[in-house]
Amino acid sequence: MKRRLRENRKTNGQVVTSRTCLTRRSSGTTQKRAAPYLCVRGHQMNRLLQIIVVLFTITLTVVAHAEDTVTLFNGAGKAEAYIAIDDELTIYLWSGKPVAYLENDSDGGYHVYGFNGKHLGWFVKGIVRDHEGNAACAVKEVLGSTQQEPYKSYKQYKPYKSYTQYAPYRPYFSNSFGDTPCRFLLGEGAK
Repeated sequence: MKRRLRENRKTNGQVVTSRTCLTRRSSGTTQKRAAPYLCVRGHQMNRLLQIIVVLFTITLTVVAHAEDTVTLFNGAGKAEAYIAIDDELTIYLWSGKPVAYLENDSDGGYHVYGFNGKHLGWFVKGIVRDHEGNAACAVKEVLGSTQQEPYKSYKQYKPYKSYTQYAPYRPYFSNSFGDTPCRFLLGEGAK
């Protein structure tokens, strides 16, 4: 099937501009389409399909990436960091800088270690706690209401893990946020 766009036609002796699409069939006859928006050339249609496929793929990638992270919020409900589950439980600041990672704790929960080997605290029941037992960060389900998450920056390369120091005994956990902001606590583990 070949298509061509007929621009001019004669009506009562006058030239009238129209955008009627003529479709030539293999039998040699011509079929007329009055709707100009249906007259799309083959290469235009292929380009449109390519764009749709690329946009669909990007959307799936973003959705899949979003499901593999757990966002950590400060006491005011602002997103400060996230845990990349598919990246060995690495904690990244919102800027994309890797600062810490999680290791299993025998008492249930996780130890939070910085890449410099320093023990920063514990991640238990969705809350990151410091050595005094105060909360520094928490997941959305624990806080209830949070602010909208901004876009994440690209992840930076992870440094090698240093030898870890011994974890102190767990203190009694308080029911409030401490004086150490989430970003500062986690930032102490950066190399």
